[in-house]
Amino acid sequence: MSIEGIKVLNVKVLVVDDNQEDINMVRDFLSTKGYEILEARSGEQALLKVKQMKPDLVVLDWLLPGMQGVDICKEIKTTTPNVPVLMLSVHKSAEHKVKAFHHGCDDYVSKPCELEELEIRIQNLLKRSSVITTKKMFKLGDIEVDVLAHRVTKAGQFVDLTVKEYCLLEFLMINSGKVVTRNMILEQVWGADTETFTNIVDVYVNYLRKKVDPPKGDTYIRTIRGIGYMMEDPHSKQKAA
Repeated sequence: MSIEGIKVLNVKVLVVDDNQEDINMVRDFLSTKGYEILEARSGEQALLKVKQMKPDLVVLDWLLPGMQGVDICKEIKTTTPNVPVLMLSVHKSAEHKVKAFHHGCDDYVSKPCELEELEIRIQNLLKRSSVITTKKMFKLGDIEVDVLAHRVTKAGQFVDLTVKEYCLLEFLMINSGKVVTRNMILEQVWGADTETFTNIVDVYVNYLRKKVDPPKGDTYIRTIRGIGYMMEDPHSKQKAA
């Protein structure tokens, strides 16, 4: 897979929608940009094509016959966690968006959407996926993140995380020792804007702290007041200012 500016080579995108006109519209536009487009009209077809065709990214409609998009997304992330999923939906409420992200989607776009915006979001997801998978293992203190297996251990013990908790931890680990703003986290982990998700980052940081922090008040995820967060080893003597 190669991404260079807006030039895309050998990238397979699976478009899942029960409306053939919508599939055709996305296919015709993305094909001119160099993407190879796969199609599925149901959740069952989508899961089969993910297994057989191994797409680089999935564009997934929420409303489908049989399985709903969020359930398909959860299944995809269970079997192929490194494949980015972009959810398309007529639902615009924060409640639906939060539910989609909780089920593992990497970005959420409300219908109808501009095709140019859709492609930019696809590119961003592919870039993030490419950067993350260049390194297979991250370690900080007694926390280890196996990127390929999507497995987290603390002092050798498995840590059970939701999909979004894992994505947040992975992003913080990649940027350990650096201050990351809430906006950066929203963009990279949720692909969302601050107007829609006012406090979701803080909520998920608290979720993570409960699962990975050592006892006695120490924390791996330090709050940088008014800015965001920084991942660091609480046992290290070299604390960032």
